Amino acid sequence: MSTHTLTTIIPMSADDFYAITETHEFDQFCIPYLGLNSHELKEENEDESNIYRRVCIKPKTSVPKFLLKFANNQSEVSYEDTQVKSKIKREISFKTNPPLLPENINVEGVINIEPLDDNSCLKVHKVTFKFTGALQWFSSMIENNILSELKKTMELLPKIIADYKKYLIEKGIPIKTFTYQKGVSILSVAPQPAQIEAVAIESVISAQPNGQQQQQAVVE
Repeated sequence: MSTHTLTTIIPMSADDFYAITETHEFDQFCIPYLGLNSHELKEENEDESNIYRRVCIKPKTSVPKFLLKFANNQSEVSYEDTQVKSKIKREISFKTNPPLLPENINVEGVINIEPLDDNSCLKVHKVTFKFTGALQWFSSMIENNILSELKKTMELLPKIIADYKKYLIEKGIPIKTFTYQKGVSILSVAPQPAQIEAVAIESVISAQPNGQQQQQAVVE
């Protein structure tokens, strides 16, 4: 089992960014940036404390031939994410159902959005991998591939956010924001979209399968 933490500075307030994170509208906007064939919302419901979502994601890639026997000879890659988005704090837990031997690959984690100032925040994406059975012998290859894609996504997020806010302004669509008080959250419409400010993009990957390995990358 190994746990990795990726962080990226986002040019948007924590409450505004959390409000759009893991929403259907923002998911669809991200498709061309992330090289996906589709991002489909399969199920969504909520209670007083959480929003529960199940999504199916299909990247523009295919299963390598030597792995087809692990994918029931289906060359198309798709995976499901089950998400629990808190209404009382800026936290999302997730569990990924992979396209290859889901009974042997366990991928889950937590996303937190931490405020930095009025116009920026820190996205902290912690993911844990556990491999058993038939895929354990090349688990590091699968793990590194997933981490590489996650890192690319994190590095693209500031650009996506900037373009998304421009899109909302052009369409005259108000931005929802996330506020909470005494353990109760409210998703409300912000009175005015915040202005995008140029900030450095910082991505940090901390991989700790044995509590010893650490890597840091900065993109400016």
